Order: sequence, then structure tokens, then C-alpha cells
Amino acid sequence: MILRNAFLICCLLWGATPGLAQSPPIDSLWLGLGQAEGDSARWYFLVQLCAKYYRTNSDSAILLGKRSLEYAQKEDKPSLKSTSLNTLGAAFWFKGDQDKALEYYFEALSIAEANGLQQAASTTLGNIGIIYSERQDLQNALKYQKQSLDIKKALGDTLGMARALTNIGLNLFREEQWDEALENYQEALKLARALNEKFGEGLLLGNIGAVYLEQEKYEQARSYIRQALDIRRELGDKSGIANDLNNIGAAYLREGQIEKALVNFHEALEIAREVGSYTLLTLPYESLADAYQQQGDYQKSFEYQALLLEAKDSINNQEVIESVAEMEAKYQTEQKEKELAQAELDLSRQRSARNRILYGSLIAILALASLVLFTRSRARLRKKQAELEKAEAEKLRELDRVKSIFFANISHEFRTPLTLIKGPLQEMVQGRFQGDYPKYYRIMLRNSERLLNLVNQLLDLSKLESGRMSLELERGDAGKFINALAHSFESLAARKQIQYDIEVGEGLDVAYLDRDKLEKILTNLLSNAFKFTGEEGRISLQAKGLENGRRLHLRIQDSGIGIPQNQLPFIFERFYSHGNSDKEMKSSGIGLALIKELVELHGGRIEVQSEEGKGSVFLVSLPIGEAVLKKGELVEGGAVDAVDVEHSDIPTNVGAVDTTVPAAPVSSKPSSPPAPSEEIVLVVEDNEDVRQYIIDQLQGPYRLLEAVNGLEGLEAATREIPSLIITDVMMPEMDGVELCRRLKQQAATSHIPIIMLTAKAEREDKLEGLEQGADDYLTKPFDAEELRLRVHNLLEQGRRWRARFSKEVSFKPGEVAATSVDEAFLYKVVEVIELNLEEETFGVPDLASAVGLSRSQLHRKLKALSDKSPSQVIKDMRLQRAKDLLEKGAGNASEVAFMVGFNSLAYFSKCFKDAYGRPPSEV
Repeated sequence: MILRNAFLICCLLWGATPGLAQSPPIDSLWLGLGQAEGDSARWYFLVQLCAKYYRTNSDSAILLGKRSLEYAQKEDKPSLKSTSLNTLGAAFWFKGDQDKALEYYFEALSIAEANGLQQAASTTLGNIGIIYSERQDLQNALKYQKQSLDIKKALGDTLGMARALTNIGLNLFREEQWDEALENYQEALKLARALNEKFGEGLLLGNIGAVYLEQEKYEQARSYIRQALDIRRELGDKSGIANDLNNIGAAYLREGQIEKALVNFHEALEIAREVGSYTLLTLPYESLADAYQQQGDYQKSFEYQALLLEAKDSINNQEVIESVAEMEAKYQTEQKEKELAQAELDLSRQRSARNRILYGSLIAILALASLVLFTRSRARLRKKQAELEKAEAEKLRELDRVKSIFFANISHEFRTPLTLIKGPLQEMVQGRFQGDYPKYYRIMLRNSERLLNLVNQLLDLSKLESGRMSLELERGDAGKFINALAHSFESLAARKQIQYDIEVGEGLDVAYLDRDKLEKILTNLLSNAFKFTGEEGRISLQAKGLENGRRLHLRIQDSGIGIPQNQLPFIFERFYSHGNSDKEMKSSGIGLALIKELVELHGGRIEVQSEEGKGSVFLVSLPIGEAVLKKGELVEGGAVDAVDVEHSDIPTNVGAVDTTVPAAPVSSKPSSPPAPSEEIVLVVEDNEDVRQYIIDQLQGPYRLLEAVNGLEGLEAATREIPSLIITDVMMPEMDGVELCRRLKQQAATSHIPIIMLTAKAEREDKLEGLEQGADDYLTKPFDAEELRLRVHNLLEQGRRWRARFSKEVSFKPGEVAATSVDEAFLYKVVEVIELNLEEETFGVPDLASAVGLSRSQLHRKLKALSDKSPSQVIKDMRLQRAKDLLEKGAGNASEVAFMVGFNSLAYFSKCFKDAYGRPPSEV
């Protein structure tokens, strides 16, 4: 019994996965899998790894096999599917799950036979025969294995023939036909050796040894099995090693050499545990139980019997349950027969009592079961309701969050043009407008049109949602219409220095289109392309007719910022806004949703392909033949051959910036009080009109600088060290909040007051800006006079602060500095000067180098904080040190002057008297 199970394992090991025994080492296979390109290559390495692992780790083999099956299904190749299913069957067999193994084998056989895969069919037939052989269904086993052998012979498959002969020999062995089994094994061994098939050679040597063992030729048996063991060890086949050790032990046991048998059985058990196969574990368990029983150690024999039962339970738990139930039923029947034989009267009473108990128990069980089912059902219902409520609440929260973001962005979209309408109008009404009147009339008109366009987009979305929008189709030349519309963006392309290519193909001269809706689709797509493409980028528009002019195909490609892959599935959703505030301007979330709705209204489709940092491609396909007439109403007399080129939704604030500031006209009313001419104000705003409007309102008292985004603003502020910065919050490249944070962290710019302008009016937005160090906050649309006064007040506050310390000789950083960064900077300045007071050559260049600033940056920084130049700070600290030394009697005036870095006593005396009102000799 022990050995026959062992043979089955050996045969399956060789028969389950033909062609894989000579695969590369495991490390090479894993490396190959990591470098594989394409599903077929990945499938190859996965199926090879599965075949490697099912002998040592069946769980890993199953996982790898299932992954290989996924790739085979992707490739949709029957040969790959059949091989994966066959390999999975072997993995489940080693796991001990025969039913699952047969399920995969029969599925593999069905695919192989349906597609004429003779090699795969023969392999699978042999494996099915192995499973039936283990189940002691020898008739079916021989049937499938002989079918496999016939196909192998027809194919001339020598290796396959060897496998089939091995499996047939197994079944003959089970029927105790020793000579016939030995004949098949010997023939298979010759084939294996001719092929140099080591694995098969080892398997067959072991099986031949087992036949000799049954014939009680023990020395010959051990000789063949040891040859097999050497090959198994060479191959690293742990399952085969365990089998061979078990068989050698069996040979010793039958000869009565129990100690030698136990040594081999224990070694086999240790290796079987490493493999982790319940089927493999049953062999040493059963052998050890028999050996210890023969030795008289019944305690250990019982222990291994228990382990054997546990392993068998794991292999086929259902069979054990049915067996126990059958034994229990038999026992109950015998008891009843004894009771009937003892006394019929007692039996009658017992039957009545039993019936009462049975009925009562049945009623109680039914009642209890009903109660349990009711309780569980109600609990499941409550849980389901709770999950639905939670999901609904989460969905509502997400919708509220998305809508909040949407309305915040819409607020920005509305407040920016409102700033350029309300601000100039308010200044004009109050008679203090500063700027070019005709220019601002055009700006106000353009921004009112922009507001109208935003409102119209929202109304269009509302109509589409309620189903109140339909197509108003006109017949005409779509090519001319698209060409004219596309060329209206050429001036914008020139301003932004963007290469703009337009290609309108043939087949569009006769089309049925809704002029207004096509214009909105194309204009929105082109506007987005220009909005997210920087200078010297590239944008192309291609339009052509397909299907003999029945469909319009549009392709808009840009080299802009692109869209992250995780955002692509959502960009057409309503209220969805894509963009990262640190890198690009967020969109309002209207345009693409409207485009998608309009395209679908036509019965068309829209797709997007994008790679972050490289650009995007939008593909639109619309029906323009007579079929589209079903979607809308034909407008008589309409024509789509021409188009107006004035579009309010074409972005105007993304072109090149004129860095010269025109002189302001004379205002009828004075603005804020004048500031000193050296005060520099930096305006950071991505909207060209808003930026120019701010500059116009601050003309006169200040020297004005400008930047188009936060990144340029940071560079300008670091280079010029302005007296004050006005910045928008929502900008491309770097937003205003990040700009403020970086400026306040830099020693060179941490002292600069910052005013934030934003369309975000929420309290949280203001707090975020103030937390990053902003000194003031204005909401768009803002009052120009209020802006001027806030600029003046912040600068005046700085002047008063500096004036407080300008007359003091002593220099105390803790009192001069307004922030921790400034205080640390000033302490650094004091430390560097104190270390070099005795060096008469120490000057401003040395100080600037020590604190990491240029001379001009150091000068503006110290003037801004203390109203003192670097040279004045150095001189004042030398005089303060001299005063301290003189008061302590550390030397006379000449000695002290030298000690604090003065090389001229006369100059030292003059400076000391100017600072303290008396000469150093009187201290």
C-alpha cells in the first residue's frame, strides 16, 4: 500500500507538464519575468515557474498558474490556454485537491480537442489517467492512458511515449501484474535514457525498484531505488527524494531491519514537510506507523496513525464525514435490533417516547432555526441598509465637495472679469481713473462678453441636462466653416509664439451641422489647448471627412502640460476640475463637460489621449450626413460656409507681456500720499488685463515691476528685493500661496510685505494665505482706492518702523526684526560683524558673502529692516563696542580705536562724537 501510492506521485511528477522539465533555473525565470515584454513572454515565464514550484510549494504554483491563465486568455490562443490549464491541474493535484485538478484537466482537454492540438490532448489524457489511477478506477485510468500513448506514437513523440508507458505500467502494478508492469517500465527507461531525460530516468528507476520489492527481490529493489535517489538529489526534486527514501525504508522494513527503515522514513518525513503536500505526507506517516508497530512502540505508532488520519482528512474531508455517518447509522441500527430482541413492550413505549422527543425536538429546532434565520436576515437587512446609507452619505459628501470646488473655480472665473469691469467703472464714476480710456472700454467689453459666455455655458449645460436642447441643422460646407473658425486663433498663436498648424481635408463640402454647437465644441477645445500650452509650444488642428463624407473627424493636439493618467477617466464629468495649482491653472469644470454633452447630442463620440508633461490629443467624431437629420431639425435657408471670428471665450491673457509701463494720465483727484522714489512694487498676476489695471492704478509714486506667474515672481523678488509685492492666488507654474511661503522662508525676501488678491472669498482661503505670512488680503473685484491705500499703509508702516531705529547707534536684532526669519538673519549679521570688528579691512562685500546675499540684496534688506546701510551698521557696531571698552577702562582712545577696526584716530574721534555727543577721551 505504501509503495503503490509512491508510484502514483512519481508518474504525475513526470507526466503533468511535458516540455518543462528542462526549463531554466528558478532565478533565471524570475529575472526573465521581470524583463519580459508582451503578454506571450510573461505567459511563458509564469507557466515555467508554475511547473517549477508545484513540486516544492503548491500554493505558489497555483498562484503562478492562475496568472499564466489570465495572460493566455488575453492572448486568446488555445495552445496557451490548454497548457496553463494543464499546469494548474498538476498544481492542484499536488495540493491534494483531485476534483479541482480533474476540472482543469477536462477543460484543457476540451480546448485541445476542439482546436486540433494533438500534443496537448495526449498530455492531458495521460494526466487524467493518473488521477483515475489514484482513485483506484483502473479501468478508466488505462483507457485514458492508452489513448494518450496512441496519440504519442502517431506524433512520433518519444518523450511522450515514455511518459504514457510509465503511467500504464503504474496501473498494471496496481493490478499486481508485476511482469507486465516491469516490461512497460523497462521500455520507458530505454526511451528516457536515449533522450537524456534525467527526471524520467529517476522516476522509472524508482518504479522498477518497487516492482522488485513486491517480488521480494530486496537487494535489486534497493539498488534501483538508490540510483533513482541520486538523480532526484541532482535535480533537487524533493517530492521524488521523499518517495525514494520511503521506498528504501520499506525494503528494509520487509527484511526486518527496522532501525534502518526508521532512519529512511524520518528523512522522508522531513522532506515531505518541507514540500507541504498532504498527499506526500501520508506516505512517511503510514510507513512510520507500521515500523513502530512492528518494533512494539505502540505509542509512537498511534501518534503517526493520528497524523495520517489528519492528512487524509485534509485530502478528502467529505469522504471521512460520509464514512463516519455510515458507521454511526450502522451502530444505531444494531442498537435498535438489540432493543427489539429484548422486549417488544419496552420498544413500543420507547418508540412513543422517542417520537414525542423527536417531534418536540423537530419543532424546537425548526423554531430555533426560524428565529436564527429571521435574526440573521434582519441583521443582514440592517447592515445592508446601513451600508447603503453610508454609501449614499459618502456619495453626497463627495458631490458636495466636487460642487464646492466647482463653485470656487466658477467664482474665480466670474470675479476676474468683474474686477476688470467694476474696478475701472468705479474709478471713472469717482473721477480718479488712471489709464487709457479707449483701452479700458475694450477691456470692459471683452470681459463682459466673457461673463456672458460663462453664463451661456451654464445655461447650455442646464438645457442639456433637462433634455430641452435640440440640434438646429443647416446644410453647407463644413470645411470652410472649420477653416475660418480655426484661423481666428492665429493672432493668439502669434502672441504666444506657438506653432499653430491647421489642416482641413476633403469630403466636407456637403454637411448637415448645427453651426452654434460645432463652434462651441471646436472653440472650447482650441481654447483649452492654448490655455495649457506655453510659449514656443505646438498646437495642430486636423479636420477631415470619413465614410464618404458621412462623418466629421476632428483631431486637436497640443504640446502642453498634459493630464495625469489617474484623472483621464473623469475629465468629462460635470463639476470635475483638473489641474494642480502648483503647476497649472485649474479649469472651472464646465468646458469639457459641455463639449461631451454637445458631442453626444449629435450622436458622436469624443476621446482623449494624454501624457503628463508631453501634451494631449482630443479626438471628436460627429455624423454630418443625412443620418444626423434624425437627431435634430433642418433649418431652411441656413448656411455654415462662414463664421464670425470674434469669440469672447478665446483666451486673451496668455500672450506675450509688454514689460514697459505707459505713463498715467493726470487724475482729477489725488490718490494715496506719495512714497519715496526708491519704493519698488512687484505685481504678480497671470491675467494680463488685471495686471495692467493694477499697474495703472499705482503709477506715479512707485517703481513698478511685473511677473506673469508665481515662479517668475519669485525670481524677480529675489533679484530686485522690492519694497512690496501684490500677488494673485490662482496662477500657473506656482500659485500665490506657494509664492508667499517661499518668500517668507528666504532670508533675502522674508521682510517684504505681501498683499494677496484673489477671487476666493472664503474664510478658509484667507486664513491659508495669512498663515503663509501674507500681510494683507483683498478679494476680487477690489476697490482701486482701497488697494492704493493698503499699499501706502504697509509701506508707511515699514518706514515708521525703520525710522524708529535709524537714529539709534546700537543694533538689536530682537527689536528690529518683525519675523523669526528676519531676526535670525540679523543675528547672523551681528555675529559676523562682531567676529570681524578688529579687522580694519572688513567691509560690506565681506559681510554680504558671509550671509549669502549679493551687495545690493544686503543693502535693500538692511535698509528695509533698520533704515541703515550695511556700512552704517558695521560702523555703529564698532562705535558701540568702542564705547563699552572705554567705559570698562580697557585702554585709551587710540588703543580702543585700533581694537574695533579704526585705523585713523581722528576719524574714530569724529564718528564717536557724532554718535554720542562727546569725544572718546572724555568717557
